Amino acid sequence: MTSPDSLRRRMIEFHARYAMPMEPQEEPGDAGVPPAMADGPGRWEGTVRWKLCPSRVTEGAISALEERAGHRLPAPFRAYLQTWEHLFDQLWAPAHDLVFWTPMPADDPLEPLSRRILGWEALLRAGLVPFAEWGDCHGPMCFDVAGADPREDCPVVWIDHEVLHSMGESRAGDRAALVPHLRPLYASSEQMLRDLFSVPVEE
Repeated sequence: MTSPDSLRRRMIEFHARYAMPMEPQEEPGDAGVPPAMADGPGRWEGTVRWKLCPSRVTEGAISALEERAGHRLPAPFRAYLQTWEHLFDQLWAPAHDLVFWTPMPADDPLEPLSRRILGWEALLRAGLVPFAEWGDCHGPMCFDVAGADPREDCPVVWIDHEVLHSMGESRAGDRAALVPHLRPLYASSEQMLRDLFSVPVEE
């Protein structure tokens, strides 16, 4: 498995190449750049370059989120959550397509992820843990934890929003009904993280 230090180096390199300036926060909790993440003065067009901040996410905070979700997150993703706080929102997956990623803002790093995971109660009942959006908001990307041991790792799949809406809340929680509509993306979260942050960093 990619070590946390290796993942940190990959994300630093990725940030240096691809991070785009964003509007600063106007109020605490806004979607803009929190003051702690502002990298230098604002730009003339009203944006500010943001910087990575060392993650303050603890094992206890991750465990509390897992308890609320009813599922454990895969080990490589847990390690990722404890590397950097960041504002990545759109990533290009070289093996596939665009991913609407979930940011980790310095003022509340797990809040966006918590909102995304807990907003899909039906999928959680079906053994799927949503954590990002596939393509141009085509549907939730999920860790498929049913039958896997997330203390190690698990597959990553996605399902179309239209399919979920047509099924309704009750059927969307039915694992058997969902399985024919699950589309595989990665064999593991480890493979996904390597693809998303694929930069030539010596390990």
